[in-house]
Amino acid sequence: MIRVRPRCHQRTASLLVCSLVMGIIVGHVLASEITVTLIGPFGNWGDELTEALTLFSEKTQGVKAELLITTDWNATMSQAATMTAGGVAPDLLYGSATPFHYYALNHMSQPIDSWVARDIDTTVYPESVLDAMRLGGSLYGLPTAVSPSFAYYNVDRFNEVGLDMLPVRWASEAFDWDDFVTILRKLTCYESAEGPSCFGSLAFGRGGGWNRLGMWGLDLFDPDMTEFYGNRPEVIEAMEKFATLWTTHGVIGGRFMSGTAGMTMAHADVLNQLIQQQRSGSLLNWSVGVLPKGTKRLTYTAFHGIGLSAQTPHPEEAWQLLKFLTYEPEGAVLFARAENRIPLIPATTRDFMQRFTHLLPRGIITVFTESPVYAYDAYLSRHPNGAHFLTLLDRELARPTRGEVSVQQVMNEIEPVIRALLKER
Repeated sequence: MIRVRPRCHQRTASLLVCSLVMGIIVGHVLASEITVTLIGPFGNWGDELTEALTLFSEKTQGVKAELLITTDWNATMSQAATMTAGGVAPDLLYGSATPFHYYALNHMSQPIDSWVARDIDTTVYPESVLDAMRLGGSLYGLPTAVSPSFAYYNVDRFNEVGLDMLPVRWASEAFDWDDFVTILRKLTCYESAEGPSCFGSLAFGRGGGWNRLGMWGLDLFDPDMTEFYGNRPEVIEAMEKFATLWTTHGVIGGRFMSGTAGMTMAHADVLNQLIQQQRSGSLLNWSVGVLPKGTKRLTYTAFHGIGLSAQTPHPEEAWQLLKFLTYEPEGAVLFARAENRIPLIPATTRDFMQRFTHLLPRGIITVFTESPVYAYDAYLSRHPNGAHFLTLLDRELARPTRGEVSVQQVMNEIEPVIRALLKER
């Protein structure tokens, strides 16, 4: 006698087996999904950043990219340090020069030389920018952008006083220090007994211009951040020269956007402000040129990049995201758009030119695209007390610009404090 099983039992059994198999598969997929985190002050960034992370997750199935958003650099460093100490470090660390080196100096990030040698053609980056990512000869991350300084100026004011437009090529031999002082004096309205009613430039540099020392091939510190050079005669001479812009010539002041300053030296964020004002109907007729030349023509900049956590449990996956955002055109272009600074690699530079050429005064795009090659950063960001040095120098070296004290006296006063800070490692 042949026994026949009811078909409903067969169907039920099949469904149970299928459910068990699917449960095992789904559970395995969920268990194997990896989340890679990137920390930084991304609160006001463009939507392109989220788009880049989504694209990365789609391309690398099983790896999810997630942002840890902070309010500013100090909050970023604090949160990253707390998470690292707690054993839940962010996988990737975004930073400008000071936080970037803070992570490396405190062993929160790790050298990436082996990954770079395997996957990256480093010739796409300016060497000066890559050097800013190094510490002790090792590369601790890849750069995403720079924020150099440029000379923004009021074209109408230049025309009124008979000045030529500023050079737009960084290799130009024109526009040296003496030319710069002459231009600022011509732009300054000295007729009022109470002081100028309009000025040559809104700003020159931080704390009496110490971050412009690179134009004379100088720095306040040695590359290894063990010596303070502030009392060297050539440094004193350069800083005294800067101070005369305030004390002797009286050319620094006013407001550039309202027209009471004929020029200003500022980062690329001013470009975004000018474009927004232009779209809103602003009548300010502006343009941009290179910075004045001393013995060199350089632009002090903030370097930005992404480092790899020393404690990431997923170093290969984290590296893939780092590479995607900094090197691979698909992700790097989106990241650069969201970052909104001066990009570095060919793909992001081409995209920058396509987006901005029609928005800028004719012929000036090279001021921005050539600038990374001429960018430099002060050495102080490579010391654990970099933030303390910034605060001290900005405060104390501004005093000679007010005629309160000589540069020499300030250097004598701050030298013991700085030497003590240098010893703290």
